[in-house]
Amino acid sequence: MAGRVAIGWWPRRAVQPAVISDVALNGRPGASASYRDYCRQVGQYPPLGDRDAHAAWVRSVIEAFDRFRVLCAIRAGPWGVTGINQAIERALGDAGLLKTSAAGWYAGRPVMVTRNDRTLGVFNGDVGMTLPAHDTAERLKVYFLDGDQLRAVSVTRLPRIETAYAMTVHKSQGSEFEHAVLVLPERGASQLLSRELVYTGITRARQALSLIVENEAALEAAVESGRGAKGELRPRPTPAARPVKARAHR
Repeated sequence: MAGRVAIGWWPRRAVQPAVISDVALNGRPGASASYRDYCRQVGQYPPLGDRDAHAAWVRSVIEAFDRFRVLCAIRAGPWGVTGINQAIERALGDAGLLKTSAAGWYAGRPVMVTRNDRTLGVFNGDVGMTLPAHDTAERLKVYFLDGDQLRAVSVTRLPRIETAYAMTVHKSQGSEFEHAVLVLPERGASQLLSRELVYTGITRARQALSLIVENEAALEAAVESGRGAKGELRPRPTPAARPVKARAHR
């Protein structure tokens, strides 16, 4: 994580799960990166048959998607990966940013591999982007960017995947995002919080962090439980990184 990160947080009285979808679509003041950016790129499909233009387009979509990510402490419920993925997917469809499908596969669907498949060269935790092939908009593939190399796998060959607008903090380790949203769970799951989890989530942000927490007391307990002598998890505001108490867009 960069030394200066703009932080926005939502007080408990203002927090509802819909806030997460709103930030995912629109960003927030001081942190403009959001999923709206990559959705615009998805709509810029290149001329059919132009392999070079198609490869450049795929890279641009993936790079735009990787500017932003929602990170969760838990998997189940409205504050977990499953519920938030469904909410963001629905919000993107309702806003007309993506043509989502009840059948599951659609252009612009980000997916995470959940089981290793050495034959296909995909591994648990790999994140790819579902996009049309270079020669037809009707055939979808999942594209993985490995350094400068693109790999494509037909959607029919990837049964072990899940939608990846949101992921667990654990799965995000080793990655960084321009704008990371860290979602901490409701009271019933607060016992899962730890200083290590909070620290890992915070340090995924390169430029901006949005902290959305329903239970401030649980967050404070997690931070205090493992605090070191120097209080690592209480960054001091600087002119370049002043915490902003953000509110959902109306």
